[in-house]
Amino acid sequence: MTDVVTTGGRVSGVLAADSEMAHWFGIPYAAPPVADRRWRPPAQVEPWRGTLKAKKHGPVAWQRAAQMESFITELAHGLGLGPARRRALLTALKGVPVKQDEDCLTVNVRAPAGASGLPVMVWIHGGDHTDGSAGELVYQSDALPERGCVLVTFNYRLGLMGFFAHPELSAESADGVSGNYGLLDQIAALEWVRDNIAGFGGDPNRVTIFGESAGGEAVLNLMTSPRARGLFHRAIAQSPSDSGRWLRLNEPVLDFLPASEAGSRFAAAAVGDDTGQVARLRELPADALYDLYRERGDLGRHFYPAVDGVVLPSAPLTAIARHQPAA
Repeated sequence: MTDVVTTGGRVSGVLAADSEMAHWFGIPYAAPPVADRRWRPPAQVEPWRGTLKAKKHGPVAWQRAAQMESFITELAHGLGLGPARRRALLTALKGVPVKQDEDCLTVNVRAPAGASGLPVMVWIHGGDHTDGSAGELVYQSDALPERGCVLVTFNYRLGLMGFFAHPELSAESADGVSGNYGLLDQIAALEWVRDNIAGFGGDPNRVTIFGESAGGEAVLNLMTSPRARGLFHRAIAQSPSDSGRWLRLNEPVLDFLPASEAGSRFAAAAVGDDTGQVARLRELPADALYDLYRERGDLGRHFYPAVDGVVLPSAPLTAIARHQPAA
């Protein structure tokens, strides 16, 4: 049986062809961050009735995509494959249709059939915090759970939708901060693991987070964020990118604007200078916003994790050097 009762409702997965592995794909771990929930922290998942057929990956987060082809090419070259296999992989990767949607907050689980009390590994995908997803072909493998663990992957908001800061958004927040919504999504996914993974055969008290490139940077962010304390027990950061040079919400750093100021300039370019910019931005379709996002690379370079004093109190490597990690 692959039916599991989660905090959102019952889900039904599938057994692999050899019946030794069970898969569950596309399980919502938070409410859809759409309409008025755009640029807000993730909300509690909306329970569903009946049984959710968790048999395919959910939509990917909106992608910057202007650099997606070069990212895929670099990824394929970095795997160390021979020329023929590399060409075949590139052809397959570039031929996969990508459905982008703001309603992207889903989690996937792979586990040995009948598992119980196994350690849990939670993978955070790379892609410069602007592209990528848990559904990429290179991540579709049972190699880790075959060795005795439950493997979890998930999507989270990226780029403009995930890390856009603005003074009006900060004013909406009880904490007085904005941005870092993608990081809050990652924390919500780990909360889902804590609350649900036992039903899939995992031990919520033995959770390892791991990721590569931007995923490795996310691991360091989670090690630093007080909101993630207690949600994982081990961490592996593989080639974390950009970990020593951080944006700040309200202060310039080197040649970077304060993240909130960059957001204000982007909003002015999109909807004008008058107050109520965020309300008007929330009315615009995602594709229109992303057209401008790709045009304005000078501002888009600021839509990344930012030190805000609350969700991300300090630069992770600084915190670790001072023996002050949160997790």
